[in-house]
Amino acid sequence: MVEVTADTDDVSTKPDDYFTKFDVVCATCCSKQQLLRINSICHKNKIKFFAADVFGFYGYMFADLGDNHEYAE
Repeated sequence: MVEVTADTDDVSTKPDDYFTKFDVVCATCCSKQQLLRINSICHKNKIKFFAADVFGFYGYMFADLGDNHEYAE
């Protein structure tokens, strides 16, 4: 029902318009600077953005779903 694309190339070599062809971008194993750049591009273009990483016992997950996202419980 959806097309999932995984790209393992270095994200810092990707131009900004690379990210605009997706509806959702998920980023892992990126530096803080890379995540901020990708999130800024996604936010500006109304693309949902997820970031996550794990460091042994600890990890994090961040989601920027935009202003028009509706949440349901």
